[in-house]
Amino acid sequence: MCQGYADDDPEHIIALLEQVIALSEEGVLPVVAGKWADGPLSTTMDIQETIDSMQSDGKDAPTENQSRALKNIHAAALRWLNIVIPTSQ
Repeated sequence: MCQGYADDDPEHIIALLEQVIALSEEGVLPVVAGKWADGPLSTTMDIQETIDSMQSDGKDAPTENQSRALKNIHAAALRWLNIVIPTSQ
């Protein structure tokens, strides 16, 4: 499901969270999944904006904390998606 993507890639994580929201809206995932995904989606977008700004200023980004936060959001999104798309497939 995530081949070729780093687990701290904001664009990839945003796509996963949008998939969780869409599946929730379609009734495939519980409503709570979509409601949950709204918060991390906003957080991921904020982190991505900060990373972009830091990089344009010539700073190293993402920071260790940013990367850790993105990896945690990625793992949580995958847990929701694995309800629908088991990794064993």
